[in-house]
Amino acid sequence: MNIWVFLIIGIIIGWIIGWVIDLVFWRGRYDKLEQQVATLTAEKSTIEAELESKLQIATVDSAEIEALQLDIDEVSEQHGTLKSQLLEAQDEIERLKRQRSELTSTAETEMQRLRDRLSAAEAKVTEMESAATVASTATPQVIVKQKDDLKLIHGIGKTYEKRLNAAGVQSYAEMAALTVERIVEIVKAKQWQATEAPSWIEQAGLFAAGMSEDDVMAKLGISR
Repeated sequence: MNIWVFLIIGIIIGWIIGWVIDLVFWRGRYDKLEQQVATLTAEKSTIEAELESKLQIATVDSAEIEALQLDIDEVSEQHGTLKSQLLEAQDEIERLKRQRSELTSTAETEMQRLRDRLSAAEAKVTEMESAATVASTATPQVIVKQKDDLKLIHGIGKTYEKRLNAAGVQSYAEMAALTVERIVEIVKAKQWQATEAPSWIEQAGLFAAGMSEDDVMAKLGISR
């Protein structure tokens, strides 16, 4: 899970670096346009000064006035072009300002979303670590299986009881649930002993029901 956290952090850092690069790029363009606007403004002032000077000279000599008029027309044309360029530059600056604002808003929203995802991932990691700690410290439950004295069943001695226990038969109820064939297989009874298996099952059922040894013997008519 730590790998996912580092991966998310890496994505966030990469995104931030890309955003900073974009911001620096657009900032450079913005500064360049401002410089161009300043240059155009200075040129405009210079041209206007030149116009003023030429207009003063035109009042002295009518011949020069005609020449200056041509110059004025040319300069006016250039001024119109520069003014148009200035307006375009101002429009571009406004567009860049709006774009920068949108990018900033988008970046803040994305950063918040990534922070929320990172917080959720960290909470999940903490939850899983806590669960792992609880699981590692939990004490396993030991199931104690009931063991009855199978030797109380008439015909079952120590040898048969050991074989039954080794096969997983520990209680009267488990004994009563076996088939005749299975009991014969477990105790490895001889052929003449196999006929006693149905009685063993019946006795086990009565013992499992809570009857005493005497009651079982009496009910089944078994003599000791």
